[in-house]
Amino acid sequence: MKILSVEDNLENRTIISKFLEGLYVVEDAVNAIEAIQKAKKEKYDLVLMDISLEGAIDGRTAAKEIRKIDGYEKVPIIAITGYALFADKEQFLKEGFDGYLAKPYRKKQLIEIIIEHLKKEQFK
Repeated sequence: MKILSVEDNLENRTIISKFLEGLYVVEDAVNAIEAIQKAKKEKYDLVLMDISLEGAIDGRTAAKEIRKIDGYEKVPIIAITGYALFADKEQFLKEGFDGYLAKPYRKKQLIEIIIEHLKKEQFK
């Protein structure tokens, strides 16, 4: 399984890679533009999307653009963010994200949300 991790912070990218090492193939994108370009060239099974990305395009907009790419209509996109209120979670889900994970998170939490959404995708 291939995962696209969209994260502008090097430390956070490193944590995700270490947490998922040996479980999934993880490719990084450091901003929204790079994420969209990679999604157009490569098929990923799941996208981990930081919301507060550096640059002109944030994670919300990047997720909407990725959804428009052929083959990504139902690929799970998980919001990973420092916005940690219940209302924030509900808003992200309304905006089309499939899941939500608040920072900081533990390895187990990251793996569980990935497994949950990959299983859902299998049965669609």
